[in-house]
Amino acid sequence: MEWMPSPKKNQTCFNPLLIVEHEISLGVGIILYIVFNNKMKPKHKILIVEDEKKIAEAVSKGLSEHCYSVDIAKDGMEGKKLSGSTFYDLILLDINLPFINGIDLCRHIKANQPKAFVILISAIDAAHNQKIDLYAGADAYFAKPFDFNELLLCIQTLLNCGEKLGNIDQTIKVSNLTMDLDGKKVTRGDKQIILTSMEFQLLEYLIKNKNKIVSGADIAAELWDLDLDAKTNAIDVYISLLKRKIDQGFSSKLIYSLVDMEYVLKEEA
Repeated sequence: MEWMPSPKKNQTCFNPLLIVEHEISLGVGIILYIVFNNKMKPKHKILIVEDEKKIAEAVSKGLSEHCYSVDIAKDGMEGKKLSGSTFYDLILLDINLPFINGIDLCRHIKANQPKAFVILISAIDAAHNQKIDLYAGADAYFAKPFDFNELLLCIQTLLNCGEKLGNIDQTIKVSNLTMDLDGKKVTRGDKQIILTSMEFQLLEYLIKNKNKIVSGADIAAELWDLDLDAKTNAIDVYISLLKRKIDQGFSSKLIYSLVDMEYVLKEEA
């Protein structure tokens, strides 16, 4: 019989089961770590260009808690520098900024990063600024003081729409209307038509469903994942604005509003 040494006092005997148990625990831990960190990865990059420190920090804190990666610029010059060196999915832009005002910076951003969404914020009269925003190319406007939850909903809606549109590099046409989906440009005949981001998404949806009657509820659910209240006329307002831009000045109409909040884009025969 072969002699085996007996274990010394306080010496732990080798137990292969303990190693297996340790390896399993380590493996589960690694898996949980990977899953947790993937869930905690920032959804999108957002730049806040705001000279009021308290507002910038409060909004940044709220967005960070919803897993957005946030940078802050304290003036227009810094905002231009950051937006030029880093791609941001969305930029919150105050209008009254030192060095470069928000309107000029918005135009610069839209010219150089057309895929980035821009939300203008200001204490100036909302109605006045909404008219300016159309020319600056902003996607939305918020007047100070604003409700953070409403701002968050707007941000989520815009970014969700951006994901659905994806990076499609193609042009779609209906009649004499042309949409450059990648460049976010719309022309009808020789006329270039400037649309907000939401109007662009709405027009694309109507074109892709041309000659088909769609309801306001269909549009809200498909484009913005919203369960639309049957009493609201929000979609009707957007359709009216879009019709004015697309059909005004042309002998033939493309977009029609029907009864009961239904709409159709008809291709010319």
